[in-house]
Amino acid sequence: MLEAFFENVPVALAQLEEAVRLADAHRLATAALAFGDAAEYVGAQQVRDTAMQIESLAEQGNLKAV
Repeated sequence: MLEAFFENVPVALAQLEEAVRLADAHRLATAALAFGDAAEYVGAQQVRDTAMQIESLAEQGNLKAV
């Protein structure tokens, strides 16, 4: 599972970056939630916490803080 998580990190980061570039708060929140859930599954708590902060900011429409 850990190997699959690390293989997916570049894809997840690209999705997050694309959402920020497009200023798409919904897309960013969705990508952050998915990345956070995957991180939690492999025990990467700090990554999960950061992803959840990004999700929260995106849900608030505060993309400048991301």
